[in-house]
Amino acid sequence: MGLGLGLGLGLGLGLGLGLGLGLGLGLELALALLLLLVQAHLPR
Repeated sequence: MGLGLGLGLGLGLGLGLGLGLGLGLGLELALALLLLLVQAHLPR
């Protein structure tokens, strides 16, 4: 019982952490790309 609980908790934590990290990284990448696009289209 204790082992299963610990395993489930660790899995959920790892999954949540990975998801949060992936979302944060994706968001930062998208923002950087957007900035680059905007700068490229702005008249100098």
